[in-house]
Amino acid sequence: MNARLLCASIVIMTVSLVTAREFTALQKYSLRSPKVPTLVHLSVPQLRKKAIAELQKFGILNNPEFNAMFKQVVTRERNLVANNKYYVLYHAFDKAWRVPQDLYKQLYVKLFSYPRKGSWEEFRSLRFFTGATVSVSDYLLDTLQYSGMVNDIYPDVKTMMISTNPALFGNIGKPQECTFSYFMEPLSHSRVDEGIFKSILDIWSMPQQKRDQYIQELVDLTQWFTKEADAVQPSSNVLVQLFFPKKMVDKVSYVSWRQGMPPQPELIKWVQKEFVKQIKKKTKAPFVAAADLVTKTLEQEKDKNPLYEKLVDAVRNGRFKTSDFMDTYVKEPEKLLNLDKGKAKIFNAFQMRVFFNEDVLDPGKGVKMFTYDLISEEVKYEYMQRLHSIVNRIVQDVFAQQGLSLADPS
Repeated sequence: MNARLLCASIVIMTVSLVTAREFTALQKYSLRSPKVPTLVHLSVPQLRKKAIAELQKFGILNNPEFNAMFKQVVTRERNLVANNKYYVLYHAFDKAWRVPQDLYKQLYVKLFSYPRKGSWEEFRSLRFFTGATVSVSDYLLDTLQYSGMVNDIYPDVKTMMISTNPALFGNIGKPQECTFSYFMEPLSHSRVDEGIFKSILDIWSMPQQKRDQYIQELVDLTQWFTKEADAVQPSSNVLVQLFFPKKMVDKVSYVSWRQGMPPQPELIKWVQKEFVKQIKKKTKAPFVAAADLVTKTLEQEKDKNPLYEKLVDAVRNGRFKTSDFMDTYVKEPEKLLNLDKGKAKIFNAFQMRVFFNEDVLDPGKGVKMFTYDLISEEVKYEYMQRLHSIVNRIVQDVFAQQGLSLADPS
């Protein structure tokens, strides 16, 4: 389909979906020439229809806060992706995780004198304590050799990487895979508990009595923040827009399918035919169970299974590069759409797993992060005041333990 026919089909489809009074930022921006991932995704009629249905479901189709957020998301894509220097990916997390992330960041700024300006201002440590120095391809090969499959339902994999989408509404219609759905309504993933705060505070060898006191204060703050944030509607979790320098993206991410499995075509067919169909009626999460069975099967069979050998060879040959997928996604989306006769199932099927090695965890390496939410500004202000109070007391205790003062931390 050429550009004129595509634009015409977008106009016709949009008019049939909404009235003039319901024209929001979503439709307005979708009708413009799509040159960045989110707009390319919304230029596909059936995917835009699903996105609008999702906005209606959560009651934010005409919400001014969401419209402003969407405009900012697209503007940043245009400013940073359209200049051909960055790739963008999207991630969302439960609002409760703001507390350990903000704690971790503020303590490092105050105690390790990290830069307070530039990329650090928006930086978030979305994973803690990975300590990884290898590239994502080396990690994939090591994991395949050890476990038979990359499967992020396992804690040792989940702690090393995050799931991201190539566009704001990527994987729309699949709540377990869609960043935007998780932004509005999280599923039950890892919860914030005392353990994460203990791990952070133990970095500075704080006496147990003091540490336990702060842990309880931080747990109480987490409970207060989530309760107050949900009390004012609309609310949300936290959306993260990650921009990776083009030279870095393939070192820290790869194209993935469900549960982080690399999207080898033969593997996908095998999983769907041999595992998903067999257990679909037995569980509400058939892909999770299927991924577990696939992992255990390949762990036992490995080289005896020809699919395993093909998968390892594909990883070695760089078949799952984020850069290759994103270039096609934005510049030649018809190639992906034509794979299933324009049904957009393949176009809307894949994600990227981002591997948290030292490059991603260092804000000076060039990764840009921007966060968004629909949480009340008053609640966020009060939350930050309470957190600052706790952090300042922790810093005072750490300095005092080292025989220093806030006035002279050197």
